[in-house]
Amino acid sequence: MSAQAVRAPSMAYPWDGPEPRAALIGCEGLSLRLGGQPVLVDVDLRVHAGEVVALVGPNGAGKSTLLAALAGDLDPEQGRVLLGEHDLSAVPVAERARARAVQVQEARLSFAFRAEEVVRMGRAPWRGTRFAAEDDAVVADALRTSEVEHLAGRLFPTLSGGEKARTAFARAVGQETAVLMLDEPTAALDIRHQERLLAEVRERAAAGVGVVVVLHDLTLAAAYADRIVLLADGRVRADGPPRDVLTAELLTEVYRYPIAVVEHEDSRALVVLPLRDRRSPQKEES
Repeated sequence: MSAQAVRAPSMAYPWDGPEPRAALIGCEGLSLRLGGQPVLVDVDLRVHAGEVVALVGPNGAGKSTLLAALAGDLDPEQGRVLLGEHDLSAVPVAERARARAVQVQEARLSFAFRAEEVVRMGRAPWRGTRFAAEDDAVVADALRTSEVEHLAGRLFPTLSGGEKARTAFARAVGQETAVLMLDEPTAALDIRHQERLLAEVRERAAAGVGVVVVLHDLTLAAAYADRIVLLADGRVRADGPPRDVLTAELLTEVYRYPIAVVEHEDSRALVVLPLRDRRSPQKEES
């Protein structure tokens, strides 16, 4: 979806816009347990129109759980999730679907749909509205933008992991919502497609969309996010601009592994590197 095609839907939303810097989605005092174990503890977060917020942290930190709670797929034990200024629990499911689109880590389908049909599923929330007339054009643009146009007729289960991820991304952007929520969208992608996908995310943010994205690659997060939210043990350890959050000291502590953060001499981009001991183990003398 090209940036100029992004629009703020004018349906019955909890906000009228979105206006620049409007709070689109977030949570207050969010706590949640899974299997009796605390997964999120007292999390506060707001995502605004026009910004890309990256959720980062070690395995089990609560990143995907937080994204699922913000999407309304998991109910908080304490606190509340907000869509605009409204409690998400009071927003009808149909309106949620017109407000936020979600790309999950692994797309699972019960039937062998073709790639184009998968992307077209993203248009379901607009069925019966005046925006349904745009379905064909929006789907075609989403396929082209995600570079899966040539896969439109392929059965989804036959696609590679990267092709499935790009198709799932096309479905999410084709939903045309004010909030875009992505769970590790680059995990199965090569370098070129990682860069192209996140560049598209930045374009959509520039057009007013609020984006929440879970990323494991901290260098990618530094390059494309306006804000980094660093989670550890279900709590927010830091929330701010990449240069404030991605420090060697904090990352080494949170990831429990020695990490260096350097600045590329030409681009001044931050590069996050694990410090590896490359010394060869000495052979014992016989």
